[in-house]
Amino acid sequence: MKTTLKSILLILIGTLAGIQSHAQTPLAGHLSFVQEGVHAHLYWEKGPIANDESILRIEFMNASTHQAGDIHSALDVVPRMQMGSMEHGTSPVTIEKIKDQNENELLGQYRVSKIFFVMSGPWKVKFNFTHSDQTIETQIWNVQVPATVSN
Repeated sequence: MKTTLKSILLILIGTLAGIQSHAQTPLAGHLSFVQEGVHAHLYWEKGPIANDESILRIEFMNASTHQAGDIHSALDVVPRMQMGSMEHGTSPVTIEKIKDQNENELLGQYRVSKIFFVMSGPWKVKFNFTHSDQTIETQIWNVQVPATVSN
């Protein structure tokens, strides 16, 4: 009886640990790109942080089926800060497809790294798609970078 109870307890703990390890970070933003035909779900893997690297995960979904879908146009992500008439940019970011543990690309999933917000406050992150006909589709995501507390 003790062995059975112990086994059930270990299975339950393992199951709960598995659920926790697969828990997704909260949705940070949602954008729609009509011409591209996709929705973008935005998740912070790290950040947003002032004066340190922030990392964003983007999951593209087909606009009509809401299933994972890939993009067909060139994507550019441009973080810009605007306070009144002043505007600040960041160094260029890195955009890469996310791969699974077997190095297979995950459909419609991208990581944007090397995002450096130089100060806390309101930022506008621009997502630009350059389509084959050279038209540009832009969505702007408003991000509030919290103030950092120094020790």
